[in-house]
Amino acid sequence: MAGGTPFEIFNIFGAKLPRYQVVAIVIGIYATGITGLVQYNKFKATPPIKFDSADEEDFVKKYIHHHHEEFKKPALLRSPFSLNAHH
Repeated sequence: MAGGTPFEIFNIFGAKLPRYQVVAIVIGIYATGITGLVQYNKFKATPPIKFDSADEEDFVKKYIHHHHEEFKKPALLRSPFSLNAHH
């Protein structure tokens, strides 16, 4: 265990704070910083997808269109994606 008493007084910017309160503030600042960094990275915009060929891009567009159209249907009437069934 660390030495010292939790009630030892620290003088921080003119405020007299006990050790346990200083530790609680430091942990709170650290946790807030980590949480903020995680949230910032979670909401960052992703770069646009670059396709290797026009065929691949066309396939993805057809798949997304199919997915959006199927989502409008009731669950039991939906069909799996097939290149042959579309344009």
